[in-house]
Amino acid sequence: MTQEEFDKLIYVSHPRESIRQKQKALLETCPCDQVEFHRLVLLYGNATYRYSDQANGKVTREDYEDWLEGLPVSIADSFRKEGFEGNRDSLSLRRHSLERRDLGMGEFVAGVVRPEDLEGWRQLVGKLTAEEAG
Repeated sequence: MTQEEFDKLIYVSHPRESIRQKQKALLETCPCDQVEFHRLVLLYGNATYRYSDQANGKVTREDYEDWLEGLPVSIADSFRKEGFEGNRDSLSLRRHSLERRDLGMGEFVAGVVRPEDLEGWRQLVGKLTAEEAG
């Protein structure tokens, strides 16, 4: 697979070159019947990574306190022990921080992933969820 072919498949790229190369290697070596599955997982994962990355350096102590208030007491207590600095990079806190600023992950992903790929992702998740329940 050429780099150009890979870039067409994984058009929402991971910001780190080393990760992009690992993703390319995965698609090159996986069985043909699994390429679409992995392509959708990588696209969605890269999009959500880019979403979360927007919170870098923007999570505030106020975000942290508000986040703790929304958690069950036992869980909040364990995060309180670690403190603001110990939780600053938590994906859950970063998402909370972005959502407080009206930047939701669903809307962000829908803005960077093609509609047909977003629908493919939703169908994949639905299928996997049904298999787990069944």
